Amino acid sequence: MDVREKRPHGTWRNTIFIASLLALATAAAGMAGAQGRGLRGAPPDPTDQVERMAEHLGLSDEQQQGVQAILEEQSVEQEQVREQYGEDREAARSEMEALREETDARLLEVLTDEQAETFQETRDRRSPPPRGGRRE
Repeated sequence: MDVREKRPHGTWRNTIFIASLLALATAAAGMAGAQGRGLRGAPPDPTDQVERMAEHLGLSDEQQQGVQAILEEQSVEQEQVREQYGEDREAARSEMEALREETDARLLEVLTDEQAETFQETRDRRSPPPRGGRRE
């Protein structure tokens, strides 16, 4: 006896359709969750970064404006580095690291001592270990 004879016509199509919808929904949710966090190759949105920093560090309105301006400039400069170096990842990585250090120094000027300490601690925890060695 054939298995298909026991099931109503269209059950397999319905199952495949539902499985496809679930796969699409899962992919869409993953993409939506990744927005603003900075996918590899895609810079994080400065406005999202300011909001996270404001919440985490308790930034004043004036500080938020200063941080926003710094991060927008950084975003433009990062895009220029990507365009300049194209596929030369090592050169781009070096340039991006220098840009990040410059941006961090500028951000620290906007923060209070307490905020700066929290910012540094958070940055140190999130920074990946150097290539070819372990972070101590």
